[in-house]
Order: sequence, then C-alpha cells, then structure tokens
Amino acid sequence: MRLPARQDWPLLSKALLVLLLGLGAGLALCYATWRHRDAAQLKFNQALSQLVTMQNQVDDARAQLEHLGNYQHEYALLRRRGAIGVEHRLEWVEYLNAEASRRPGLSYQIGARRALPGVDAQNGLQLFASKLDVRFTASDETGWSSFNAGLRRLPGWAAEGACQIARSPNKDVAALSVDCSYEWLSIDRAEVAE
Repeated sequence: MRLPARQDWPLLSKALLVLLLGLGAGLALCYATWRHRDAAQLKFNQALSQLVTMQNQVDDARAQLEHLGNYQHEYALLRRRGAIGVEHRLEWVEYLNAEASRRPGLSYQIGARRALPGVDAQNGLQLFASKLDVRFTASDETGWSSFNAGLRRLPGWAAEGACQIARSPNKDVAALSVDCSYEWLSIDRAEVAE
C-alpha cells in the first residue's frame, strides 16, 4: 500500500478535517443524548415515586372510607341515643324528679362530667362519664326494671355499674331496696375536658 504523496495531502486534509468534525459532532450528540436520557430517567423515577405515593394515599383513603362505612351504623346509633356531644343533664334531672314523685324516697346524685379514667383521647375525641347514684324502694322487680328502661330512653348511655337489691326485712311488705350506681357515658371533643 502506498502512502499518499505530499501533493495529495491538501486534498486529503480537507476530507480528514470534515471527518474529524463529523466524528466530534457525533460524539457530542451521543454525549448529549446520554445526558438527556439520564435526565429523562430521573424524571421518570420521580414521577413513578409520586405515582406510588398517590396510589398509597388513594388506598389509605379507600381503607378509611371502608372503615367509616363499617362503623356508620354504630355512629348513627350513638347519635340517636344522644351519646355524642354535650350532656343532657336537664333531661336526666327532669326524669329523675318525675320518678321521685312516683317513687317516694327516691334520692339521686349526679357527679360532675369527667374524662373516663384509663381511656385516652383518640382523633380529638374523648369518652366522658358522669356518675349517677340512685336509691329507692321498688314495690317489686318490675319497678326496678321500668326505672332502668326509663334511664335507657334518656339521651346518653347509662351504663349500669354496681347494684345492690335487697328484699324488705318486713315479710308482710313485698318491697325491694334498690341502691344502684351508673356511669352516664358520652363522647365529645377532647378539649372540652380542659
């Protein structure tokens, strides 16, 4: 193979220069494409991460909606019973006073509303209780049962605690001595306790 003579060099130098410029432009284009692909890959990964985050949020919202649906019936029951929000002390006192006029010797005491011990607030809501102590004499078991049924019709949730029921020591009198303790439960915002 023969090397080009010096007189061929000016003709070849232009072609070589164009070749080198084309090669440089090709390499620059490859580098730019590689950088663009990396930037596009980074944006894709960020978008994918955002998509996964949003999908998790949608899944959480769907789970909360299902959870809410599961407890909707119980919430509606508590709402109807008047166990959500403020206490209904006036209704309680009116009922107890009416019962006292029907049941001579009925005495009661309603304690202050307080957060139920051992039950922490959740989602800004707190379970509250007001202690109710009642003493009266019932003519028979149905008198005590009707008193309890009347309590359960009142707003709130009267949870029976301890009850002592004793028959009258006088065998000629069919009467029951009733001494009961209740916790009147309600659910309200936790800051109400402060």
